[in-house]
Amino acid sequence: MRTIRSGATILWACLLVAGCVTKFIDPTPKPVLPPTPMAANFDRAWDAAVGWFAERNIPIQTIEKASGIIVADVNIRYLPNRVDVLDKNGKRQSWKQSAPVYADCGGPSSGWQFDPTSMIYNIRVKGDGAASSVQVNARYVTEGNANHAHFAACSSTGKWEDEIQAYIKQKAEAGR
Repeated sequence: MRTIRSGATILWACLLVAGCVTKFIDPTPKPVLPPTPMAANFDRAWDAAVGWFAERNIPIQTIEKASGIIVADVNIRYLPNRVDVLDKNGKRQSWKQSAPVYADCGGPSSGWQFDPTSMIYNIRVKGDGAASSVQVNARYVTEGNANHAHFAACSSTGKWEDEIQAYIKQKAEAGR
């Protein structure tokens, strides 16, 4: 009889623990954006890329003009997947979860999305003569949230990269 009670206790304990485990939903992978061609020479494209960092006061980790590479490692807690909830006068009342804006970091099966917490990205400028191109690649990481510690790589939505490439193209072509 004692063995049956012990077995039943162990079975209940296992069921209780299994019921508390939250399934993690992996992020949806996205393809890398292709380079953006522009009608501007390498020097103008390079100056526009460096200017993008300068205007945002983002420190550059690696810069090498000869190979056209710029690398930055950024804490991005200012890019959450959230939108403001405003009252009828336009005053912020709270916020709510939105679809992934810059990165899909997955999340628990409850439907909550983890926000990206840091990213490393590089910009590659290539060019010869009167034409050049720029390509941005970003890698996001999440640490989960206060309720779910989860360290994982996220999938980029491509929005951040597209915004930077469009900015550099516009600035480089305007400088002609």
